[in-house]
Formats: sequence, structure tokens, C-alpha cells
Amino acid sequence: MDFNPNLQHVIATSGDDGYVRIWDTRSPSSALMSLHPHAHWVWSVRFHPVHDQLLLTGGSDASVVLSCAQSVSSEQQKEFRDDDEDEEEEEDFVEKLQDGQLERIDEHEDSV
Repeated sequence: MDFNPNLQHVIATSGDDGYVRIWDTRSPSSALMSLHPHAHWVWSVRFHPVHDQLLLTGGSDASVVLSCAQSVSSEQQKEFRDDDEDEEEEEDFVEKLQDGQLERIDEHEDSV
């Protein structure tokens, strides 16, 4: 289990069913999101300390998976940039990551 560093009421849990679930502790009756990054037990889950839409998991299937949970994160979908106070304010849209698996490393010989 890990707490979201940017949203104090959001936690991520991992389980023996291969799922990672994200919960809002204010309303724990159902998960906000469920991800299935592993084929077997998920033994650890961690939020990125700054970009809370990124989750890193390790499991008994000998893999490490980087997943995205953009739809339940605190990250803003767009940034505003002001290069010079005298110039007009420009909007730069940051590409939004899709929820789900971003990267998988299967090169381990044993559980992670």
C-alpha cells in the first residue's frame, strides 16, 4: 500500500489477484480505479513522489511495471507559460498520458 503524495485521501493497494486498486479513503466502498499490471501477485506499489499519475509495481511474475493513472491524479492537464510579463500569456497543452501500462521490465529471474 502507498499513499498519494499529492492527494492525502488517495491510496493504492496491491494484492494476490494481480490487481492494483486506487481508493479514496473518504469513500472506500468502491475503488476509483483498478489496474491489472501483473499475471500473478503484486507485492509492492509506489506512487511517484512528484508526478502522482505514475505508479511503479513489482510482483511475483518477475516483472516491474510502470503504469499511468492520469484520470485519478492531481496532475494538471495543461500548463500555462508566461515567458515575459510584457508578452501575451500563451497556453501550452501537455500531452495527456493514457491510463494503463506504460512500460514493463521482464528481465528478472525471480520475484520482484
